[in-house]
Amino acid sequence: MIGKIFINGQIGTTLNKDGEIEQKGVDLLDVIKQVQGQPHSTSFEVNINSQGGVVDVGFDIYDYLKSLKLPITTIGSGLVASIATVIFMAGDNRKIKNGTRFMIHLPSGMAQGTADDISNYSQLLKDVENKLVKFYTTNLGLTEEAIKPLLKQETWLSLDDAFDMKFVTEMEMEFPAVAIYTNNLKTDNKMTKEDKTWIEEQFTNFMANFKSKPKAITLADSNGVNVEFPTVMDGENPQVGDTATVDGQPADGTFIMPQMENVSIVCVEGVVTEIVPVDAGTDSEEMATLKAENEALKEQLATATNDVTANATKLETIETEFTNFKAQITAKFETTPSEKKDEKKETKTRTLLKQ
Repeated sequence: MIGKIFINGQIGTTLNKDGEIEQKGVDLLDVIKQVQGQPHSTSFEVNINSQGGVVDVGFDIYDYLKSLKLPITTIGSGLVASIATVIFMAGDNRKIKNGTRFMIHLPSGMAQGTADDISNYSQLLKDVENKLVKFYTTNLGLTEEAIKPLLKQETWLSLDDAFDMKFVTEMEMEFPAVAIYTNNLKTDNKMTKEDKTWIEEQFTNFMANFKSKPKAITLADSNGVNVEFPTVMDGENPQVGDTATVDGQPADGTFIMPQMENVSIVCVEGVVTEIVPVDAGTDSEEMATLKAENEALKEQLATATNDVTANATKLETIETEFTNFKAQITAKFETTPSEKKDEKKETKTRTLLKQ
């Protein structure tokens, strides 16, 4: 079972000059309670989002987490600064989420009193500074000459820098979904001109098939009027519900088709509503039935027209998406990665000393 520990905000509680709580922060007791509330945990994830705080409290929390003798994973998100970086180092695995700011610096504080008081405080501050430097050099494998200048100038580390300096063992990056063609037969993993041409041909062929539409057939009626059926494939006959046009306009009326054994095709507002043989009976009862069916078909016409329009819209959307997809694929191999720039953060965090 993995236990969860959360350290958010200031590390340690600060007091005012009257000894009253000025700002409540996360203390060692808070962390202990979180651990005791999860007695069956076999490992812990420590989630840190903190600007830092009291140095002694930070080291106390670090020592306590190490004393658990359980696998610890620390996860930084938002801000990991000052003494919070020490707690972060308690993790056997140390992850940092994309967008997290990471800052290290030397401790600072304020002192009042006599010259001796201030001198003693100065020595205390120097001892804490040495403790921090020793901590970083020991845990990061760096020399004092390498880490101390970074601490003096308050250094904001990019995710890559934090990883390179071994503060971080793993970066939790968030990547957008992409589709990339990879030629696994090439050891250099680079696309050749032939590869690119092949991909473009596949897209072109796909889109050509995707856009293909039924070839319209044209039938001449017994009076020589050419009736076109745009949605009917070659070799097929018109059916009730198919579209029909005459000279580009919606067909309306009855057309006797010799090519279909003198079948009579009735069209209403450009839609085939009836297909009956010319010699079919025309008694009044049958005519009444046909008229009723005509009316029903007219009512269905509006619904069918809306469906056709909706499907056409979907088709255009899919075609656009595939066109954009093609552009992304081919563009990937024509762009030059931009130079990475480290952003300097102006926010400054001061570490307070517990007196």
